[in-house]
Amino acid sequence: MTYTSHLNIHILPVLGSLNLKDLTINDIEVLAKKLKSTKRRTRSFTGVRKARKEEFFDDDEFLSTAYRRDILTVACMVAKFGYERRITTEHAFASYKLPAQPEQPYDYWRLEDEDAFLGWLEKGGPRSVRVAIRDSTRSGQKKYRMRPFKMRPGKAEELHDIVLFALRSGLRKGEIGALRPRDVNFEKNVIVVRRSYSEKEKVVKQTTKSKNYRFVEMNGDMREILKKRIAHAVSDEARLFNSSAWAVKKFSSYCEKAGVRVIHFHSLRHTCLTNLANGYGLDAPIPLPQVQKIAGHRDVATTMRYVHTNGIENTSSRQLSRAERKAAKLQERKRELSPNVAYLDAHR
Repeated sequence: MTYTSHLNIHILPVLGSLNLKDLTINDIEVLAKKLKSTKRRTRSFTGVRKARKEEFFDDDEFLSTAYRRDILTVACMVAKFGYERRITTEHAFASYKLPAQPEQPYDYWRLEDEDAFLGWLEKGGPRSVRVAIRDSTRSGQKKYRMRPFKMRPGKAEELHDIVLFALRSGLRKGEIGALRPRDVNFEKNVIVVRRSYSEKEKVVKQTTKSKNYRFVEMNGDMREILKKRIAHAVSDEARLFNSSAWAVKKFSSYCEKAGVRVIHFHSLRHTCLTNLANGYGLDAPIPLPQVQKIAGHRDVATTMRYVHTNGIENTSSRQLSRAERKAAKLQERKRELSPNVAYLDAHR
């Protein structure tokens, strides 16, 4: 659907009249220049901004760098498709460099956010809602009162389990949604991640995003959740989590209701990998190559985009000054020259 949209709205109006064999790198450069001056067309964008009463800036009216990059990638895919199938003698856009995408600062939960949100769900997701008092309009002025509400039975538990599982496993939402009882091995204490559920297509794909399977160890939280869900599973092939549940789709709004830092569901993956790499909530940090394996990334550079810190700490500041180095060397020399007091005491 996304590819079709990019083709029909942006690519074909510029390149559609050209023959594949006549394409040159100049053509995609023309497309790139055209996209740079293209304004946003969706009503939802302007509608949301107006509803929030946010100020419009000139650069906000145009397509973002990331969106333009996606469109140009589709154009390159078409040229590559023709070249690989010998429709064209060369890949016309092979040497084209896509616009650099600026680093996007992802937010993630701190340990106190996790505890607060999960504790809120364990209480049933209580909140107060402002509702109108019946027949108050007869007095000429509508009156309101705060009414306590809780999530429907089972809904809070469903959201609690999938959020906690995401925080401990680091799996993508689609990977969690495709897990089956047969993917869980309690004896070896691992789960096998080999499928992914597509929310758009409503189907389970037999591969993950990286096209590879991987093993992820379970901690106590993951084991308890999986034991409970497998006990109620109708078959060995049944999906254990409903990743398309309404509460999961509206996860950010539930963060707001719980009074914690508002993040997207995918940011739970950022939170997990950040905790592992920095040792937050662990007895010691996990080496980055192992974090990469847990995440299922082919390139460690991709993993680095998921690993955040609470600030600049424990880096260059940990280097010893020259005076400290001299003192450390002197202390080490004294230890080498002094007798082993513990050994002498033991054999006295």
